[in-house]
Amino acid sequence: MSRMLGRRPARFDARFPRFTAVTDALPDPPAFANWYADVPAWHTLGNDFCGDCVIAAALHQTLQMTSYLHPGHAKQPTDTEAVNSYAAITGYVRGKPATDQGTYVMGRGGLIEHWMKNGLHCGGVLNKPTAVVQITRPEPRHWQQAIGTFGSVMFGIDLPQSIADSDPLPFVWRDASGPVAGGHEILAVGYQTVSGTSLYDCITWGERVRLTEEFLLAVFSEAVCVYNGMASLDARGINPAGIGDAVLRASINLFE
Repeated sequence: MSRMLGRRPARFDARFPRFTAVTDALPDPPAFANWYADVPAWHTLGNDFCGDCVIAAALHQTLQMTSYLHPGHAKQPTDTEAVNSYAAITGYVRGKPATDQGTYVMGRGGLIEHWMKNGLHCGGVLNKPTAVVQITRPEPRHWQQAIGTFGSVMFGIDLPQSIADSDPLPFVWRDASGPVAGGHEILAVGYQTVSGTSLYDCITWGERVRLTEEFLLAVFSEAVCVYNGMASLDARGINPAGIGDAVLRASINLFE
């Protein structure tokens, strides 16, 4: 299977708060988090033939959110929805490689701005996030707080060429040395510690892989937490962090 990249360089967006603005309202991260077991299936969402990895990560997040909020009724995104959103945000035209230039996550004309203003179609349903926070520095405690509370983190990474060229894709990513293939977007949906090593469960190209904390620290470029209702309830109606919407809404500036 072909694997395409497509995350453009990181940009800070002053319209959205940093994650450090909400950390005081959040508990310590749990020992582990698993927000992927109840997701029926992940798909490439066009990222095998175009550089829409940023949109794919966003739609994977929406799929994950609906899988937990509405068990048995997850909204499965399609390749067509992903590619249409990529085209709407960037001007991509299938069959014209010159238009396949990738996507900014933050900033004017980026994914988050489009998602908040116009929404993304996922399984035939239009989804708009409630709020967004940025993680602007590589801080594992914040990563784990965010995954444990929000259910996921969208990570922008600088992918090593060795991973991009691997066939098949390795399940555990450890070695971040060597040249960089380009920018890539993945969705972290859990973490755990195995034999003293913290491992982050991430979705990319329709697969779940595990990145060591050392690897993720080495390749980190940017990260964003999308508040999409998932912080309120899990499949059993329990708030995983023990906090409610009122606390989160008071801490997060909504997009205007």
